[in-house]
Amino acid sequence: MKKIILLSLVGFFLLGTLISQFSVAKKAFAQNREDCIRAFNEGNNLCRTKNNTYIDACPGAQGVDLTAHAECLKKCRADNSACFSGIQDAYDACIKERTVKLEQDKLSDQDLKPDNKPKDVDKSPTQTVNDWIKDTFGELDIEQVGTGSLTERPPLITPEEEVIEQTPQDSYFLGVINSDGNNHGLIKYPGSDEFINIMTGDIPPGSTILSRDDQIIIFTKEKGKIVIEPNSEFILSEAEPLDLSKGTVEIKMEESPEQATQQHDVQTEFFDIIIISTHFWVTHEPGKQSIAGVYDGTLEIKTKDGKAITLSPNGTQPAVVVISQKVKISKLLITTLLVLGIIAGLVWFLKKGRHTQKRR
Repeated sequence: MKKIILLSLVGFFLLGTLISQFSVAKKAFAQNREDCIRAFNEGNNLCRTKNNTYIDACPGAQGVDLTAHAECLKKCRADNSACFSGIQDAYDACIKERTVKLEQDKLSDQDLKPDNKPKDVDKSPTQTVNDWIKDTFGELDIEQVGTGSLTERPPLITPEEEVIEQTPQDSYFLGVINSDGNNHGLIKYPGSDEFINIMTGDIPPGSTILSRDDQIIIFTKEKGKIVIEPNSEFILSEAEPLDLSKGTVEIKMEESPEQATQQHDVQTEFFDIIIISTHFWVTHEPGKQSIAGVYDGTLEIKTKDGKAITLSPNGTQPAVVVISQKVKISKLLITTLLVLGIIAGLVWFLKKGRHTQKRR
């Protein structure tokens, strides 16, 4: 028992030292966000290393004193959880400080400019035209698919994988990558503008995952799984719905939505998905269509223009719905007539100008 108490005291001392060091790194991050990200990763690695050391030092590991061993492991888990929580809190505070500083700098720059009107500097002329067409003509069409390749899509999360028991995570956790290559994917941390190579470990909420050649598997707090297919972009969030910008994701929950503390709902450009306990997948093609399919449970889908549909599988066959952009003929006709009217007016004006010049 004395050994357990000694290990606990050492653990709390190291935890306090680690958090103190991370607080110093947090201040430096106001000048350089890479230092904050580096400190976050180093802190997580140190937590794991220390936890493994404590576990190895627990008495009764060979069955000499199982009760003391169990108590020691319990204490190790609690200390490890506190360590990760401290690192996450310091990282969140670090990001917040960086964000506040950027906003203050932005406001200071705007005060020096004579014209502070907001401008869409990020939009290209083509994107501006596309957005106008979408707003003018756009209406979302719902098509429920009964047969075809979409309904024959095999699930990526299979019962065989469920045999591998995963412990609940303190955050999103990148646990498995299905390849030995170096093209797994990229990650952009919250508050950062740059993508870096993704590595196995904790993923702070608000991170953007960009997969490349391989699938990426992420574990959630409630033992849920998120499979991100190749060439997809996905934003992980704690409070807001998970955001699929492009590509395909498959999600399976182990806990009911009422008990879940981490977000599993998904949104795309065209719809929001509300989970009512399920195993489902979503594909999004930007500007074209979003597809949702459910293998088990129920999905409630609400489109951005106010339509709604509830989706449940029919026996062993998954239910699939396609949400796509369609053009309203009436609006198209009105706009076409308007354009033709403008052209006719220009032709008349030019002809009138020529007649006037001839008379002179």
